[in-house]
Amino acid sequence: MRVVKEAEVRKSEILDIAEQLFNTKGYADTSISDILERSGIARGTLYYHFASKEDILNAVVERNLGSLAEEMQKIADSDLSVFDKYYKIIGIQMNQGSVTEVLHNIENAQFHQKSFSLGLAKFAPVYCQVIEEGIKRGVFHTGYPRETAELLLCASRITDPGIFTWTKEQLSEKNEAYICLLERALGTEKGYFLPFLPLLNKQEQR
Repeated sequence: MRVVKEAEVRKSEILDIAEQLFNTKGYADTSISDILERSGIARGTLYYHFASKEDILNAVVERNLGSLAEEMQKIADSDLSVFDKYYKIIGIQMNQGSVTEVLHNIENAQFHQKSFSLGLAKFAPVYCQVIEEGIKRGVFHTGYPRETAELLLCASRITDPGIFTWTKEQLSEKNEAYICLLERALGTEKGYFLPFLPLLNKQEQR
């Protein structure tokens, strides 16, 4: 049992060091040798945990998205109003874009897809829980809470700077359209999500 715990600690340390290097040197310019030198471990030890540098990056992304999902779940399980839950969860989701700065490099587009797929799987159940609560409270009106959560998460990717390039004005328009989409998809009264607009626009100032 002790050996398993030590292995997990070592794995976590490797991920911590790799993430720091990816963010400072960039994914392409970081080598396995860099990670080995910084961590002070043998090559065989690293390959015991990870098959490749890509495998390490995937693990970094999955770990950090998992942490964001845990934060979201705490909000969803709290006593806050449905409005406040949705607002705070969107704020947490926005941190997905900063899970690792390497994802903002255009040459790493495949990792944007990885991040999106993992994020959808981890975040959709939390959004669904809040939407179902909103339905019970008469705030939201939709017969497809899970599907609506998934589709809204997909739509939110339209402002991902690693995938699309928009002007500030275009981003502002798309955020306004997203607010409109939220209200229609969840069947709220007009203007219900309007207070979210400054939060969405702030995202683009990272």
